[in-house]
Amino acid sequence: MIKRHTMGTLNLNLRTRVLPFIANLFLLFLSGALLAQTSPPVIYLGDTPDDGTVCHCLDNATTMSNGQFSETVTIESLPGETWTVTQVLGFYDINSPAPPAVPTPILIGTNIAELGVASGKYQIQGIHIDGVAFSIEVSNGVDYLTIGNTCYYPNISLVDFPDEVCLSSLPIDLVADVNGADGTGFFTVDGVESVVFDPIALGAGMHTIEYSFDAGGATPNDESDP
Repeated sequence: MIKRHTMGTLNLNLRTRVLPFIANLFLLFLSGALLAQTSPPVIYLGDTPDDGTVCHCLDNATTMSNGQFSETVTIESLPGETWTVTQVLGFYDINSPAPPAVPTPILIGTNIAELGVASGKYQIQGIHIDGVAFSIEVSNGVDYLTIGNTCYYPNISLVDFPDEVCLSSLPIDLVADVNGADGTGFFTVDGVESVVFDPIALGAGMHTIEYSFDAGGATPNDESDP
């Protein structure tokens, strides 16, 4: 009789300890869910907040001012919301034609799609133009978020290249002014890498001089580091 009584007491003590433990787990889960629901929405550039603000050069300039950059704008909020563009300046459709064509504007009211089912992550992609600041404001009807960026292409010019070249002219050294930008570059004449333009060797006709310059990773909002 005493043995049975002792086992019953042990069972009672075990239940007394387990029930508060389960209750604590439930309270922790409930508080975590409430915290997730009350966290304000955030907006950032890139696929994750860790990407930071960078410049994604499309390398498509046809003039000194029409080169383009791509950009991804991401919003993190509650799942199942409807986010739209409420204000936009200098930000264009990602499927816009390349320069020299005029890019296609992103319209106010454009819906921003949620990535996957109930992810709470909404994303819109677009392009912006060399040296022109862009900004975009988005809203779910309650919250309004704004973000923007400015990026620059390096401005390159030929140094001391004559306006007119005769067939009998001496070879002309090809020198570029990169306006202080850090990077590496090279010239091509009619698609062939060269350091001089030699009229006699090239012969009469139209010839194309190109300079390719790699400035590496540009610093956003800094014209001195394109």
